[in-house]
Amino acid sequence: MRRLLALTMLAGAASLAAQEPSAAVTPDTSWIAPGDAVRITADSLGLKDWHGHYVAALPDSVVVRGADGAERRIPLWQINEFLVNHGNRPPQGQAGMGAVIGGLAGAGIGVLVGTHGDNSGCVAEGATILDCTSDQYKDGAIGLGIGLLVGAGVGALIRITPWQYVPIIPPPEVATRLTPRGDPALVLAFRF
Repeated sequence: MRRLLALTMLAGAASLAAQEPSAAVTPDTSWIAPGDAVRITADSLGLKDWHGHYVAALPDSVVVRGADGAERRIPLWQINEFLVNHGNRPPQGQAGMGAVIGGLAGAGIGVLVGTHGDNSGCVAEGATILDCTSDQYKDGAIGLGIGLLVGAGVGALIRITPWQYVPIIPPPEVATRLTPRGDPALVLAFRF
């Protein structure tokens, strides 16, 4: 009787799984609009950093349109990487990041210039930033200002497209196994 009940439950679970696609299979595309630029890597399909536009998400695949206008249906399990550019934003300059890096580098160089070749102030062994001499602070501030300006200028010339990673959850694998007592059991395996 227990085996019949287990087999009935197993058959019911299998038929439900076959009828309703799992919501966990679909990538989180709630914030991706049709027409957004996408970059897809699917090694098994020969796609390496392929550029196209998002069309729709299906329970087991994603539909995209290439530069040639043809639509492709790519199975989720074959996608290695999925990136999206929300709203097709143009490449953005990196002036802020350049200013931070340039400012830090300029301040460090300024402090070293302010030491005048001796091992004193904040460059002495075991010293901290609080041990700097007034010349080191002054030259560090000058270096900081120059580094901020140069770094911001160089960063503004470096333009990066704002791609964002879209996580894709693979579907669970369903299998039947026999327990040690010989009863059938339904097994779900999740890949991470």
